[in-house]
Amino acid sequence: MLRRVYQAVVLSLVLAWGLLSVPPLAAQTPPLIGGAFTLVDQDGRAVTERSFHGTPVLLYFGFTSCPDVCPTDLARVARIAQRVRKLGGPRLTPVFVSIDPARDTPAKMKAYVRLFGTDVVGLTGTPAQIATITDRYHVYVKKVPTAQPGQYMMDHSTFLFLLDGTGRYVDHFGRSTDEAQVAARILAELAPATPNRHASPRAALSRPHATRRGQSARRVGAARGGYGRPLLLAALAAWRSSWSAWINSWRARSAWPPRRESLSCWAMPTSW
Repeated sequence: MLRRVYQAVVLSLVLAWGLLSVPPLAAQTPPLIGGAFTLVDQDGRAVTERSFHGTPVLLYFGFTSCPDVCPTDLARVARIAQRVRKLGGPRLTPVFVSIDPARDTPAKMKAYVRLFGTDVVGLTGTPAQIATITDRYHVYVKKVPTAQPGQYMMDHSTFLFLLDGTGRYVDHFGRSTDEAQVAARILAELAPATPNRHASPRAALSRPHATRRGQSARRVGAARGGYGRPLLLAALAAWRSSWSAWINSWRARSAWPPRRESLSCWAMPTSW
C-alpha cells in the first residue's frame, strides 16, 4: 500500500514539474523572425499578418522598379505555390512586399503583381511601416544611387518566407534551393501532425496487455508490486516528448537568416 502511495506521489511530482517547466508556445517571447505588421494592399485596404483567413503565405520582399531579380523570383514564388497545390498541399498566397514605398504606390503594385497571377498580393506602406516589417524579418535593404541624378536602385536580401495560417513564421528559403525542394519542405512543414498513440499515460495503459494464459498484464504487475512503473515510464516519456517539441520550436525560431544574402537588382548574378 505504501509503495503505491509513493509511486502516485512521484508520478504527480513528475507530471507537475513537466507542465511547469515547458512554457506554452503562445506565452513565449516574440519570435526572432516575423511578427505583427500593418500594410496596404494593391487595392488600398489595410492588411495585417492575420488578414489571409487561415491561408499560409509565401512572403517575398522586392520592388517594382527591379529590372531582373525581383520579377524572376516572383515568378518562381508563383510556380512554387502552384506546385504545392498540385502535390495535394494547401493553397498558398504569394505576397510581394515592396521595400521602395516612395515609388511603389498601391496602383503601381496592382499593375505589377497582376503580371504574375491573380493570386499574388502586393503590399506597400509608409516608410515607417516598411522599416518595421523588414526589420522583423531581418531583410537587408539599402538604397543605392545610380549615375543618373535623383535616381536610385535597391539592394536587398532575397529570402522567401513561409508563414502559417495564423501569420507566424515557419521557415525560409534561399534562392539556391531548388523549387522542388522548397515545395517538399513546405508540404512537410504544413502537414498536420500525426498524434502519437503512446505519447500519454492513458494511451500507454490502453494498449493490449495479455499473457499466454489470458491473464491481464496489469493484474500480474499489480501482484508483483510494479503496477505504477509502466505509468511512471509513460509519464516520463510524455514529458520528454513535450520538452523536445519545445526545444525544436525554439531552435527553429532562433535560426534567423543572415541579413547579407543580397543581390544588387541591376546586376544579375553569374551563378545561382
